[in-house]
Amino acid sequence: MRLPRFAGAWLLVTVGLTGLPPAAAQQPPAQQPSAQPHSDGPHRPGPADGQKADGDDGESGGKAPDGFDWKKVPPVMPTPRYGDYWISPSGPGYYSLLDVIRNNYRESPPHLPYGNTGLMTHAYFDADFRYLDDPKNTQTDFFDFLKRRHPTDDWMLTAGGEERVRYMNQVNSNLSGRDNIFQLQRTRDFVDIWYQDRIRLYAEFIDARSFNQDRPPASNDVNQTDFLNLFADLKVLDLGGNPVYLRAGRQEMYYGSQRLVGRLDWANADRTFEGVKGFWRDEHWAVDAWWMMPVVFSPSHFDSVNDKVNFEGVFATYHHGKSRYWDLYYLNLDNRGSAPAGGTSAGGQAGGDSEGSGGNAGGGGAAPSPTATALSDTHSFNVSTLGSRYGGDIDGRLMFDFEGAVQFGQYAGAGDAAGMASGGVGYRFKDAWSTPQFWVLYDWASGDRNPGQGTRTTFNQLYNRGHHYFGYLDLVGRQNIRDLNPHFAFFPTNWWRVELQYHAFELDQAKDALYNSGGTATRQDPTGQAGRNVGQELDIRTDIAAGRHLVFMVGYSKLFAGEFLKRTGPPQSPELFYFQTIYRY
Repeated sequence: MRLPRFAGAWLLVTVGLTGLPPAAAQQPPAQQPSAQPHSDGPHRPGPADGQKADGDDGESGGKAPDGFDWKKVPPVMPTPRYGDYWISPSGPGYYSLLDVIRNNYRESPPHLPYGNTGLMTHAYFDADFRYLDDPKNTQTDFFDFLKRRHPTDDWMLTAGGEERVRYMNQVNSNLSGRDNIFQLQRTRDFVDIWYQDRIRLYAEFIDARSFNQDRPPASNDVNQTDFLNLFADLKVLDLGGNPVYLRAGRQEMYYGSQRLVGRLDWANADRTFEGVKGFWRDEHWAVDAWWMMPVVFSPSHFDSVNDKVNFEGVFATYHHGKSRYWDLYYLNLDNRGSAPAGGTSAGGQAGGDSEGSGGNAGGGGAAPSPTATALSDTHSFNVSTLGSRYGGDIDGRLMFDFEGAVQFGQYAGAGDAAGMASGGVGYRFKDAWSTPQFWVLYDWASGDRNPGQGTRTTFNQLYNRGHHYFGYLDLVGRQNIRDLNPHFAFFPTNWWRVELQYHAFELDQAKDALYNSGGTATRQDPTGQAGRNVGQELDIRTDIAAGRHLVFMVGYSKLFAGEFLKRTGPPQSPELFYFQTIYRY
């Protein structure tokens, strides 16, 4: 591993830790953590929280005037949990490094609409700032003047965004046999306008850039000066006392565990779609139905859709009690053009979070072994996915998540029949120091025993968030794979999380390919003689909440190559070191 050569200044550190007014010091009693939602999502305590945030002498910008009742606008559902979620501490304590410096001890967590980790589970248009409207709220911040502003009784305006910088050091980048050291920078800014609860206009700008790459940037590394989201919501009727909305335009999409439809916050340029969606929420149910076309990144022009691909679906979630949920969904992906055999790049951009170019024979341009193929096959297809998921926790201790799906349709004129299953159980020692918790999960996605002959049985991972589930090297996707993966996490303090993952990868079918997180086939032995053992991956990640707005994320990953990788390409074991600074406002 080479030492970092990134010469840019980390200005956000100074911005995040200085220039803020001091909070009143309090003497800390003993900490007693209790359960709160998983730490990648926002924390939304009760309105009478009584805690002050970083800029606590500011004036709240969210107090609604007399007139229209804004309590249910926007209609926000709890952020869906990942399949291997963590429950962070929520008792009294310090909730950022800045809290420690100021001795600002809190009796409960502050409101964190953006979350407190380096990667966000949800989109910015689902951030919940309604606590600002509560007259008993004492948590204020110097950015409140951008939130829930009311120029008249009937209008509301919110704005915000982020600045993010990441240093990447890849050894044997994407199985290419070549190293790659580079930096990624991203800016996102949004404005959200409501007219009562009837009409919403939302626009989110993105500028994603890459610097000093030793290899060609990935397709989702660069997207300069464009719109990530640009949509309008129209309230069309009330059903059971809750509004039904129609959303039209460009929009991010994420559902359930995000194993099949998810955001790509790790990627520098997030995935987005254009189309129409209808949705309805009540106390227990969330139901969405849509027709979309994926957006194709164009670094030098305004992004446009791939009109050869149509993505339709219906997704319903039932919240059973406070901490259990049940998903039921039907998804259809129709690719009328041609796409890589992996399928998900049919959308015009990688299906997963892959950061490297990769995807060539032998792994990103390296010469293949005599048993490897060029993997240049492209076909049209139409695949439907029917699936369900059930998960949650019992008493904030025992955690569980199970999901399964079947696929059927046509691929290159032949039949398509495939499946996936994922399940795991975890346990949280909520009364122990550092709140340690662990998961043991198993993921399976079918492969094709005889590729190119008869019915295709390789599972199509659609638009998944594979990076989260199959390791941070992004070498494995949810196609033709078996993965036994224990996960462990602990919280040395309320503002510091340490996470470890271990993956034991095997191909489901030896003659089928290894697919990366973007759904691209990168290695294959058509004879099956290279075996199924892909290798084992170790991932270590830590997230540090430096302030309410500033988060650091540092990680290291290494793949120990198995017999399959050794016999189909360069024998090196890939490594990754990264450091990310993100400032959300």
